[in-house]
Parts: sequence; structure tokens; C-alpha cells
Amino acid sequence: MSDLPTFIAELGTLGAKMRRGAEMALYAESIVLRDEFMSRSPKDTGTFKNDWKVNSSRNVGSFASVTISNDTPIYGVFMEYGAMPNRAPWYFPKGITTSGKPVKNTGKLKQAKGGLIWAGGLSPGHDLTVGGAIGAGLFDNTRRMNELVKVVADGVIGAWL
Repeated sequence: MSDLPTFIAELGTLGAKMRRGAEMALYAESIVLRDEFMSRSPKDTGTFKNDWKVNSSRNVGSFASVTISNDTPIYGVFMEYGAMPNRAPWYFPKGITTSGKPVKNTGKLKQAKGGLIWAGGLSPGHDLTVGGAIGAGLFDNTRRMNELVKVVADGVIGAWL
């Protein structure tokens, strides 16, 4: 057993060790989350699917944080929340093309979840894309949220060992 001054000195470093443990665990888990988001992203051209990024971030007032982002212009909000029927960016199910012809059902789009239009039918399939990559993969997924909390908590607790 160490003496009291050594114990006090070690205790003084515990906060920084706990923060580092949380940061390491959160960053490692964010890579897994990014890959899950990629697997839930439509890949007609691959632009949206391949634009997911993980960055370490320092948010003032937070214990540990990372940013998972996708900067693909325009489509991100529609991929995550769906689009209104017969409106941009997907004029489906009864839209008209710019040449005046009716939109054909290619299987890429589906009307689901509140009547909204979702992309991703051909790859990876609507069972993965309806509800969005983030929502269905994390925020609306209690099991996944609990796993994330456990991993980060284990990282913090590991600082005590």
C-alpha cells in the first residue's frame, strides 16, 4: 500500500485519466458507429455512403466528445428523415421527370414510415435505410445506445484500475 502523499498525488491525476479513458473508448466506438452508418446508407453512386467521417472534438463543458458527420450536399437530411412524396429530391411515387414523363418505379425508393419517401432499395435495401442511418442505427435503438454507454463507462472505470 502506498503512503498518503502518493495516494493524494495519484488521486489528483484520476480526473485526467478518466477523461482520457472516456475519450479513447468513445473514439473507438465512433469508428464502429461510422461503419454502421455506412452500412445503413444508400449507395446508388456511393457518394453519401462514403462521406461519413469521424473527428475528435473538444466541446466546451463536455467530458468527452467526437463528431460523426456526413457533408454530402443536399441529400443528408432526406436520407435521415425521408422526403415528402412528389417533391424534391425524389419525385416519387407519382412524379414527373424533367422531360415530362412519369417517374418509373426502379425499386430505389419506397414510401414508408409516416408516408415519407426513402432511398436505398437496391443497396443496402429499405429494411436498413428507412428511418435513416443515425436514427435507426443509434438514436431509435435502445440496445445500441446501452452498448455505447457501457463501453464509455468501462473506459472511465478502467482509469481506476
